[in-house]
Amino acid sequence: MTNMKKHKHINKIKRTTILFGYVLFGLSLVSLTLYTVIPFGSLLFTPAVQHFNIAIILGSLVAGALLPTLLAYILGDKSTRTKSKLDHHFNGVLFAITAYWLSNLFVIVNSDFVRDIQNNFPLPIATIINAWPIFAVVLILAVTAIILSKNNNKRITLLELRPYR
Repeated sequence: MTNMKKHKHINKIKRTTILFGYVLFGLSLVSLTLYTVIPFGSLLFTPAVQHFNIAIILGSLVAGALLPTLLAYILGDKSTRTKSKLDHHFNGVLFAITAYWLSNLFVIVNSDFVRDIQNNFPLPIATIINAWPIFAVVLILAVTAIILSKNNNKRITLLELRPYR
């Protein structure tokens, strides 16, 4: 395969990955709206509930679902030093997909220790403690973005970065 054909093939893979990432993010927004925002939002119109508590829980659920992927996308975009918009979007999508999986992993691993700490505090503080997976994901991906940014004088993508692999 000639170098030009190989370059076009790689760009096609990048475009497909970008499209896949955007579609997944769109589907997650639809899912978040249908199964979280609408049910909890409808509770805000019920006079028997404490509206502040519902708003805090709804805000934390939305933040937990959106913040890791959005911040990761921005980190991936900003850590890319090439002028190619395709590489910026590609690295952003790879960061966002990684953030999605890491946040799901951290939610699954959520230990009894964290739950015990949450039970000893009132709801607003317990909600902040509950956000530890967001902070952990952003910290891990920030370190990865710094490594990518320092190694990007070779104009590599995230897939070629050793710590990511």
